[in-house]
Amino acid sequence: MAGTLYILEQGAVLRKQGERLTVEKEGQVLVDVPLASVARVVIEGYVQVSTQAICLLLERGIATVFLGTDGRFRGSLEPLRSVNAPLRLSQYKAHTDPNRSLELAKECISAKMYNQVRVIQKALYRRSSSFEEALDEIRRLRSRIRLKTSMKGLMGLEGAASSIYFNAFGSILTGSREFVRTRRPPKDPINAMLSYGYAILASECTSALAIHGLDTHIGFYHGVKHGRPALALDLMEEFRHPFIDMVVLTLISRRMVDLETGFQPTPDGGFLMKPETRKRFLAHYETRALHYRPIIRNQAEKLAKAIRDNTPYEPFLLE
Repeated sequence: MAGTLYILEQGAVLRKQGERLTVEKEGQVLVDVPLASVARVVIEGYVQVSTQAICLLLERGIATVFLGTDGRFRGSLEPLRSVNAPLRLSQYKAHTDPNRSLELAKECISAKMYNQVRVIQKALYRRSSSFEEALDEIRRLRSRIRLKTSMKGLMGLEGAASSIYFNAFGSILTGSREFVRTRRPPKDPINAMLSYGYAILASECTSALAIHGLDTHIGFYHGVKHGRPALALDLMEEFRHPFIDMVVLTLISRRMVDLETGFQPTPDGGFLMKPETRKRFLAHYETRALHYRPIIRNQAEKLAKAIRDNTPYEPFLLE
């Protein structure tokens, strides 16, 4: 089964060798894999890619994702796909229609809040009663989504629910309700893992949407901004917590990462995973991706159909 080739070694070079890909550094071959076993390439930081390798990846329909050394999603090199012009026109029409745009955004955020409740319940097993107040508050906020008539009002609900969720999630992981979700930079090891996972998830959603002919930069909940894959960010709202947060929870609860020694501080006051921690994170990410990657692609197809046919979108709900 084809998988993802992650290249994390700084200063390495990705090359084409016949029907194989090699990763080399200072004359030494670090990785040598058959092209048939590669479905996607993820490059982090300062890695060179030969022109021959780029052309081969594009010819075979393999996307190459670029992350910064801080783990942020920088962009992707996608193979040329047939552009569905009628679908794109329907997407642009939906984006510029405030009512339709809000309707699609509501469906994504409603699913996000539902999944927040389910993740906490699954994380706590039989102890969810100790967090019932938090769960009830998220449910209450979710019930108010249908009453909102503006994107600003929807964002207010989503922000409030996320604050409650991360307080509960942080308490599950650390025993403290002082946990706060921080970004750019992530201020602690847990946030470092969340940010890194969300960056890779964004690339998964970007590829899935592009395959179905959608413009990944024209979203509904997330505003249009130069370089921002707004539609991918919309789609990933459904998967942040069931996919990435559960990866983090598993790694910490099973003591597969060390929060004290497995991370390094950055000059801007943030934290990054050390190489060994990152390898463990990616190994568990890929294991969970075997389940979620087909679901993400299926949801991208559903979203394309909803946009094309001007029908309600059925988001992903965690069972």
